[in-house]
Amino acid sequence: MVSTTALVPLTLPPLGAALLGVALEIDVGTFMLRLALMVGGAFAGAWVVRRLVPAAAIERNARPLDGVSVLIMMVFAIGIMDGFTAFALSRPGYVLVATVAAIAANVLLQVAGAAAWRWTGMRPALTTGFLTGNRNMGLVLVALGSEASFEVVVFFAAAQIPMYLLPGLLLPLYRRLLATT
Repeated sequence: MVSTTALVPLTLPPLGAALLGVALEIDVGTFMLRLALMVGGAFAGAWVVRRLVPAAAIERNARPLDGVSVLIMMVFAIGIMDGFTAFALSRPGYVLVATVAAIAANVLLQVAGAAAWRWTGMRPALTTGFLTGNRNMGLVLVALGSEASFEVVVFFAAAQIPMYLLPGLLLPLYRRLLATT
C-alpha cells in the first residue's frame, strides 16, 4: 500500500489524462506536483511522528487515533457531499451512472488486487484487494482543487459511497473465503 501510494503522483495524472476523457482545467505537471506534495507531506509527517513518539505510545493510543481518523473521514465525507443532493435531484441519471461505475470499479479493483497477491495467502490477498479497491479518491479531488468541474466532483463524491458501503456488504464473503483456507 505504501509503495503504490508513493507511485500515485507519477502514475495517476498521466493515466487520468490519457484514459478518462474528462477535460481538466489543470495541466498534468501541476497535478503531479500537487499529488507529490500531499503524499510526500503525509510520508514526512508519519516519519516525524515515528521518530518523536515512542512505538509503545502509538500502540497504547491506537483506538483513540483510529477514532480521530474516523472523525476526519466523516468531516471529509460531509464536505465532499456538499451540493451532491441538489445535483442528484437535478441530474439523477448522471449520479446513478457515476455511483454504479464507482461501485463496479471498487469491486473490480478489489478482485484484481486480491488475484495479484493470491500467492501470499488468502488473508494478505484479501487485505491487498480491499485496500486496492478502497483507495481514497479524495486525494485526487483535493489535488485537482478548484480546477475540477462539478461533474468530476460528483463522481468523486459518488466514489466515496462504495468505500463506506461495500466493507459491510462484503464481510460475509470475506469470512467465507477466509474459512475455506
